Amino acid sequence: VHKPSSGILGFTLHPDFAKNHFVFINYNEPGDKPDGAVISRFTMTSLNPPVIDPASERVLIRWRAGGHNGCTLAFGNDGFLYFSTGDAANPDPPDMPYSTGQNIGDIMSSIQRIDVNRTEGTNNYAVPKDNPFLKTPGARPEVWAFGFRNPFRMSFDRATGDLWVGDVGFEQWEMVYRVTRGGNYGWPISSFGRQYPGNRVSEIPWKDGIELPQILWV
Repeated sequence: VHKPSSGILGFTLHPDFAKNHFVFINYNEPGDKPDGAVISRFTMTSLNPPVIDPASERVLIRWRAGGHNGCTLAFGNDGFLYFSTGDAANPDPPDMPYSTGQNIGDIMSSIQRIDVNRTEGTNNYAVPKDNPFLKTPGARPEVWAFGFRNPFRMSFDRATGDLWVGDVGFEQWEMVYRVTRGGNYGWPISSFGRQYPGNRVSEIPWKDGIELPQILWV
């Protein structure tokens, strides 16, 4: 992709790539842009050699960039696109200033699930009708699960449909979760059942009207 970027973190092919040649790419724009993390759809115009047409870019979504950006893009067995986001904090503890993991009013520190085959309103995607927080006041409807520090890589078990997510832990511990619909995985209150050192729960930006699910240790 011939455009300014400070790194491509993830990409995936559309399930019907053989017909439409759609490629979905996550990249970070250079500098300190407020919404510098981007997922876009591109069209591959040649397979041999592979060539992506930069003029075909269709931006799907943006979010705050930082040291913890995620991001994996993967299509589930249901045909929807899932992608991961980090908390945008510096890679080194104490992970301030955002403490966003328990805030589902944004898409940070979460796994998102969107329908890239439809559009809705001004978005170049739609939200599946069975997403867990679609009708939760104040919540981002794209969120599928939350409470991650930096869910850098994830993958679907094609036989079972299970979603497995590798999350970058705090200092000593790394985590691999089997992620479920609407699950809360604890960050920044704790990391895999261990209280996060130095975290002050009072600083977490709870949203009025959002009832958070119980933290899962799976």
